[in-house]
Amino acid sequence: MRSTVGTLLKGSAIFFLIYFVVFRRDLKYLAYFLACALVTVGVSLVIVPVQWYWYWIVNVVPTMYSQFGLQDSQSIVSLLYLAGFGKSALQVASLFGLGLLTIFALYAGSNRRIKTTRDSTIRADAMFLINGLTILLLSPFSLIYPYVWVILPLALFLSALLMEKPKLWHLALVVFAAFLLNSSPYGFTGEPFRFVFVSISFPTTTIGSLILSISLIPLYMRPAAVFSWRQRRNKRIG
Repeated sequence: MRSTVGTLLKGSAIFFLIYFVVFRRDLKYLAYFLACALVTVGVSLVIVPVQWYWYWIVNVVPTMYSQFGLQDSQSIVSLLYLAGFGKSALQVASLFGLGLLTIFALYAGSNRRIKTTRDSTIRADAMFLINGLTILLLSPFSLIYPYVWVILPLALFLSALLMEKPKLWHLALVVFAAFLLNSSPYGFTGEPFRFVFVSISFPTTTIGSLILSISLIPLYMRPAAVFSWRQRRNKRIG
C-alpha cells in the first residue's frame, strides 16, 4: 500500500517495481500493487474529482523527466544538462539507464550461485539500494532531500556487509561513497570557521551515489573479489 501511495504522489516511485517484481521475480507483488492502486484511486474519487487524475496523467506525468533546469539537483542528468546536452537526449539517457537497471536486476535475480540465506540477504539489500540510487541519479528533480530514501537501505546494507567481513578495499570504498553521499554540497560554516565563510559548491551527493552504485556491482559479478571467505570456500570445493 505504501509503495502505491508513493507512486501516486511522486510518480518515480513506480520504478521500485524493478526490485520488487523483476529482481525478486514476484508477480504477486505486481498484482497486489495494481489492486491497491485501483482501490486507492476508487476510494479517493469520493472527494477527488476524476478530472484531477486525468490532468495528472496528461500534464504532470510527461514533465517528470523533461524539466532539467532545477537548481542544485543532485543527479547525473542535471549535470549533463548543465554541460549542454539537450533535453531529448537526456530523456533517452534516463530511460536507457532504467532499462539497463531492469536487465541487471533480471540477471541478479536469476543468479543460481546463491547458496545461503546470508548470500540472499546481502544481495537483496544491495539491489534495493542500487534501485533507489539509480532512480535518484536519473531524475532531474533529485535535490538532497529525496536522498532520505536511501538512509534505511544504506544502513541495512552496511550492517549486512560488516557481518560478511569484506575485503578492506571494498569496505573502504563503500564507506567513502557513503560519506560523500551524506555530505552537504553547499559547503559549511561551522564553529571552526566562525570568522571565515566557506562555501564550496560540489556535487558530493551525486558522486557518492555513483561510486556506491558501482561498488555494489561486484557482489553479483565477482563476489569472490569482495569476500575472502568465498575464495577459501571455492578452493575447498575445487
